[in-house]
Amino acid sequence: MLFTLLIPLIVAQNPECSSAYCSSCKTNPNVCDSCAPNYILIDGTCKYFKEVVPYCAISSENGCSSCMLGYYLKDGKCQIPPNPLCATYKGDKCIVCVDGYYAKAGECFECVENCYECSSMTQCFECLDGYGFNGDDCVQSLDHCKTYSYGSSTKM
Repeated sequence: MLFTLLIPLIVAQNPECSSAYCSSCKTNPNVCDSCAPNYILIDGTCKYFKEVVPYCAISSENGCSSCMLGYYLKDGKCQIPPNPLCATYKGDKCIVCVDGYYAKAGECFECVENCYECSSMTQCFECLDGYGFNGDDCVQSLDHCKTYSYGSSTKM
């Protein structure tokens, strides 16, 4: 025996408006002024935000307000980052780079040789595995040595 369960679709809509998902239509019942949550107003019609703005995590009336991980927000749309070395964008400027690079003026620059984490070309905070500090430089650790006198891999 086959049973079919019919569940009515509940639409968040102002009954005075003819457009689906429309929450306000002040001047004309056929033209929407604002939309229900998760819908974006485009030319008087409400569209589901994920259809209009791919990779959007959180929508707003003007488009997207937050993108999925790995994308950045520009002009209400989620875009693939132009710089694969950037870990975090603010607008279209990079503010945090991947390990081994530092952010300056919205761009990513490489740390000094053998440096894992830095804030500038001359300021290394942590050396790569197998390297330790000798002054401000990251130098290769001695094999089979428990300690060495020229420092550690992390600056304090």
